[in-house]
Amino acid sequence: MNIFEALESTQWKNLSLELKTQVMNQVLKYFVSLKKISDVTYQQFELDGVKCGSFECSIDGERFVLVPGNQAAILGWGSGTQGIARNLWDQTPTQENEAYRKIKSSYGLKTAEDWEIFVNESTSPLRKRNVAPMLVQKRAQPVGTTYIGDLDIITGEFSGRLEDFSPIKQSLLSYFKQVQTFEESLQFVPPQEIFEKNKFYALLSEKNEKYAVYRHETCHLNQLQKKMDDQLFDLLTEDQLEYAISGATRKLFRWGGELEEDDSYYGKQTSQKIRQANMFGLYFASDLSYWELTDSMYLKAEKSEKIGHPLFDHLPLASYYRSRKNLAKEELMDPCDFRFRKAIVIQNG
Repeated sequence: MNIFEALESTQWKNLSLELKTQVMNQVLKYFVSLKKISDVTYQQFELDGVKCGSFECSIDGERFVLVPGNQAAILGWGSGTQGIARNLWDQTPTQENEAYRKIKSSYGLKTAEDWEIFVNESTSPLRKRNVAPMLVQKRAQPVGTTYIGDLDIITGEFSGRLEDFSPIKQSLLSYFKQVQTFEESLQFVPPQEIFEKNKFYALLSEKNEKYAVYRHETCHLNQLQKKMDDQLFDLLTEDQLEYAISGATRKLFRWGGELEEDDSYYGKQTSQKIRQANMFGLYFASDLSYWELTDSMYLKAEKSEKIGHPLFDHLPLASYYRSRKNLAKEELMDPCDFRFRKAIVIQNG
């Protein structure tokens, strides 16, 4: 059994940890030999009953996961609202708004069949694909950026590449006004994103403790593809990204069919599942704050406003969702709107 056979999902799950370790060492030796590799660890991942044991590692300081391949992955969707309780789509928002009325009118959503068609047209077509094994970046990063380090908003300390941080330090820190009183400190809300075009981009962590700080350089898709080629990385195809999100499970949402996020026990459980890593240990969009790129015009996830309807507000997070926005090859992309995910596809030849 060679390395490519061992990395097929049906074979991989039955290998001993010793054999998996040998395979991972071969992957790093032959496919990542020109990069700095560190912190290789074996992890057990699980989401909604789907499990996978695999390796994490840092490549040039960024975290990646080994995703086994699948020679007969069923991708896309053609089953409408299957698996979603009717009360989650056949309802009107508590506070009906113009956005909801516009969408419902535009797509003629009156009957159950209308909703089936709407969901199917919002996802990629059903298909079978051979998906190669891959090393995939755990979190998508803002487009046009290069990560340089973290800024602690409590202490003001920066950890990372100081030579890149020093030129932007004063500009970045100017976004934090000096709090004068205790009352002001209670009311201060740090900005979620800080962006200066062709200078820097900073994104606040989920725990609101640190900013991930990046250098920024405006680019379009062709330029990003060239940069990835130069760095010996791949941009995932739509097939590869859908497989990385879903594991080819026949569920519309990677976490299951729960869509109501509220202050109830079950609502909080749903929110937690949506935000946790998937069965491969990868993190994907948990809200409507950005589009994720593929290597083509097709975009996954969505940048939009919630309208208070469970299915409308969560459909862009579906494993097989395809945005109705198509990306032009030379469309300049804002890091506040678009993210991309580096990968190394492991294939023979």
